[in-house]
Amino acid sequence: MNPEEGMKLLRDPEQWDLELLPREGVFPERSRAAFWTLTASVAVAATAIIAVAALGISSLHVGPPVTVPGTTSTATPEPTEPTTPPLITYEGEATCETLLDYDSTQQISGLGWTLDGPDFVKSAVESDTYPAADFVNAGGLVCSWGGEPGAPGIEYGYGPISEEQEEAARIKVSDNGGIWNDGGEFETFTYPQPENPDLIPLAIVFARGYWAYAEDHTGGIDIIDDLEQAIVRFAPPLFDYDGPATCENLLDGSTKQELLNDGWAERVDEAYIDKVTRNKNILGDFVAYGGIICVWGPPGAGLGLFYGFGPITETQADEQRAKAVDDGATVTTQDGYDVYTMPDDAGPKTIIFGEGTWGYAWDNGGGEVMDDIIANAPQ
Repeated sequence: MNPEEGMKLLRDPEQWDLELLPREGVFPERSRAAFWTLTASVAVAATAIIAVAALGISSLHVGPPVTVPGTTSTATPEPTEPTTPPLITYEGEATCETLLDYDSTQQISGLGWTLDGPDFVKSAVESDTYPAADFVNAGGLVCSWGGEPGAPGIEYGYGPISEEQEEAARIKVSDNGGIWNDGGEFETFTYPQPENPDLIPLAIVFARGYWAYAEDHTGGIDIIDDLEQAIVRFAPPLFDYDGPATCENLLDGSTKQELLNDGWAERVDEAYIDKVTRNKNILGDFVAYGGIICVWGPPGAGLGLFYGFGPITETQADEQRAKAVDDGATVTTQDGYDVYTMPDDAGPKTIIFGEGTWGYAWDNGGGEVMDDIIANAPQ
């Protein structure tokens, strides 16, 4: 009997010839031969089954060699491509252009400078250039203007900063020799450059959870004031004005009717608000402090009525009072307000300060509306 016949017989017991099996302890020669033939066939078949099963199991694993715990794999790992973490990108509203005021942009334009591309930012981060890399890593915006590639004229940065990041940044500023300058709301640190006395010192400013820096590489353009005003424009106000004052109810009804009879209308829009804040107009401070600004004027004419009202902190009020005095203001009081009046050929400019509020009025058409504001302003 061959192995195939043995397997067939093993699968179908009904075909077994019991006479061929040993019984009663007797192994006749015919039975003994048949018995060992059957046993050998079964053994061969079983060996074949085990071999096939082993082959099937080994074929199930198609990945890298399996390392049994307690052993060391000698397989060579597949090489992986090195990855570079992406640069943190600034997601705010400011741009390299809008961070600068009009005078600075005109000065840069006159020099024929161009704005460097993302390669400058990448290079600053890879070389860990201070403070540009710190601003990028904190999620800020970094800008560089210059004539030839690789030769920046001015460099600056702006962006938000957390309390933890600001604490670390202040320590780093001090360690690098920064000199603190008391700027009221703006805390500014400067780095003198004795080896380059013609260069404007590197400056870093902190305010309202934001920070900015400016570095001069050629001399002649000082933009740190621009960046302070950028913080005022783009950082959220310290608080939003939600009081009852409006451009309409700050004026008496007779004043408003007179304006309408003369064909005047309100002329405040987003473009105007951006203009007054970028040009450091006092109305921009009302926006920054969370107040309202109002402008009336005839279509297409330069004449206008400008006024504002809103909240103000004690520190901010001290700064504004000092500016008014520097502009030649005389100080009086009226109905609980301190009134600062500054002479102007087109009409007086007046600022009032109350308990946590302030107001402003200037009619360069020769009129006067501050009495309306004092009478109608919410206390």
